[in-house]
Amino acid sequence: MKLVFSGRIQLLFLLTLLTTADSFSQGNTYVGVNPTVELIYGSVVVAGGGITLERQFTKHSGIETGIYYRSHKRDWFVITNTDMFNYSVAERYVSIPLLYKYYSRFFNFSIGASFDCFAGWKQKSGTAGLTVNNYSVSPAIAVGVLTKVSKRIHINDQFFLEPELRFNPNISTETVYIGIGMAAKVRL
Repeated sequence: MKLVFSGRIQLLFLLTLLTTADSFSQGNTYVGVNPTVELIYGSVVVAGGGITLERQFTKHSGIETGIYYRSHKRDWFVITNTDMFNYSVAERYVSIPLLYKYYSRFFNFSIGASFDCFAGWKQKSGTAGLTVNNYSVSPAIAVGVLTKVSKRIHINDQFFLEPELRFNPNISTETVYIGIGMAAKVRL
């Protein structure tokens, strides 16, 4: 039997987790935006980003999640009896990480799972007027491992910047993302 969780159940779970976490004495909750630039192994540099939600439970431990957008351009070709046609498609993904975060005075380290959900595509080019009418990927939800090393730069008591180095091998699709990000976060 396959379990399917709706967006409402996931939101309820996340809100319950954050509400329960208020019982920890050192707990802080942070929300922010995080533009990213990633090099896709064997491809080009792509810009992305998203929103991040972080809950620090103790001096050294917390969790981090968010919703990110990323795109991946793929080049393809079709061979007919006598001709070859090239085209490229930009695959669009919504990426949701679920990470454990270790905090220290010198740097922070995050590790956990990432889930890339296929969110559509757009044809970028095609020779001789080639038009792609249908495009899909398999699996539609790909699982990866995301690791990040970051450093907080405090602007004031409520606001900080957090540059990060990102490494995200996607196990399901064998795609490797390497990149940087610059999160701007505020304490709630």
